[in-house]
Amino acid sequence: MVEILTHPAAVLAQVAERGPAPSVVELLTHPAALGVVAPLVLAALVGIVAIIAVNWSKVRRAEFDATLKHDMLQRGMTADEIERVLGRRNPRRAGRRLIWRWMPRRPGWRR
Repeated sequence: MVEILTHPAAVLAQVAERGPAPSVVELLTHPAALGVVAPLVLAALVGIVAIIAVNWSKVRRAEFDATLKHDMLQRGMTADEIERVLGRRNPRRAGRRLIWRWMPRRPGWRR
């Protein structure tokens, strides 16, 4: 049965009977909390790893492009020649062309 206590002394006495409140560590390490805490930690970890992987890939691609441009300049290529070479090397567009090659042709579809 639940009692509604309105007197402050009675409320303090009831809290004192229960003992100290459990700490956050005790709550998180409780076996019942494992079903809630583990998926949240796993989701956060996956998100962090994905962010790191995407940014690492961008850094590596930028390093490669800088090295390639430096090598082209060392060979004595002009800026127009470098621009022309780099303009042809676009993997996203090449991938699209490959995908569109295998797609069925339907009237009204743009390519």
